[in-house]
Amino acid sequence: MGGGANRLQQTGVVVPGFTDIVGQEKAIQALQQAYHAGRLPHCFLFCGPKGVGKFTTALAWTGLLLCRQPQYDRKATLTSACGKCDTCQALAKGACPDLLVLSRELCQYAEDAEEGSVSTEFRKGVIKEFLVSKVALRPVLSSRRIFIVDEAERLNTEAQNALLKVLEEPPHYCHIVLICARPQVLLSTVRSRSYKIEFSRLPHAVVSAELIRCGLEDKLAFYIAALSNGSLGLAKELAALEQAGVRLAEVNRSVLVGLVDGIQAVKLGLAEAIMGHIENIAMAWARIGVEASAREHRRNASRLMLSMVLLFFQDVLRFAVLDADSISNQVHLDLVTDMARAIGPSGASGAIEAIFRAGSAIDAMANERLVWERLLLQVWGYGRIPTFGGSSG
Repeated sequence: MGGGANRLQQTGVVVPGFTDIVGQEKAIQALQQAYHAGRLPHCFLFCGPKGVGKFTTALAWTGLLLCRQPQYDRKATLTSACGKCDTCQALAKGACPDLLVLSRELCQYAEDAEEGSVSTEFRKGVIKEFLVSKVALRPVLSSRRIFIVDEAERLNTEAQNALLKVLEEPPHYCHIVLICARPQVLLSTVRSRSYKIEFSRLPHAVVSAELIRCGLEDKLAFYIAALSNGSLGLAKELAALEQAGVRLAEVNRSVLVGLVDGIQAVKLGLAEAIMGHIENIAMAWARIGVEASAREHRRNASRLMLSMVLLFFQDVLRFAVLDADSISNQVHLDLVTDMARAIGPSGASGAIEAIFRAGSAIDAMANERLVWERLLLQVWGYGRIPTFGGSSG
């Protein structure tokens, strides 16, 4: 099983400082308080939406726990890793023996991995081989040994039970960080033995400012920030999709025109067009190097299309009850105006509920085409949708 060990040792990056983390001051403050109290729990549960800085914070936290000469920044009132000691240098090179990162890519190296299979969950074999069997090994460079489990929501029940045995009687030097977007799927016994740190969605202004700082044009940055719903990680992926040739605003516009012109859209096959957009976005996601299976890329693309439609109807609701200045995407003001006049606030609310139900169905692996066809029929059923150039029959 040498391949697995090598992969673990290659999971190193330049360890960020706490000042590099955007918009998670409460989470960082909770970690700093725990550190200075001197009574560190053996397991931390970093929970919150994907792409808001949980993994980055876990690396900064790991750097601090392993550092032999932590530095206090009086101006930032933060204690961080020094970046100079042997442990910090090893972390920066991706060769620190006291840090093990478990990611889903390790599934292929586990002894119980099936030949040629692509697993989407952490099985018991992964946890036993890469965590449980290594807990007894004492630290080499530091006084602590850290395990980061990324996407802990992928732990199946058997894997969680294997992890639980470590959580019940951890060695004094062992600390585990579970990074989880859906903590409710973890066993209650795992959650109860973990110190929970909440991460929140980032304000749109923060996300757009980061995108502009990275070189995006203002209007596109504002649009992607709204579409990413507070996830800077997702926003950066969407920006990469734009650079790869996927014109998200144009895709969005074509779908919204079909939604507003309901009857005509049926004739033109909007559901079929959406399936085409999903396929193109999924392939582009794979091209830009985002690690996931083809099925996951497609499901994420479908979620993205749902987010576009959701953002539109949220703007319709805002326009109906407030005014034009309150909407997120001014580019589609004409379509928002038409739809708001057609369905009103109650119709917009109904459409939003239908979109959330469609999202749950996509997550539950329901037939994608049927989900979209049902959603479109439901959306067109709210109020009297105007038909521009189409017949009612």
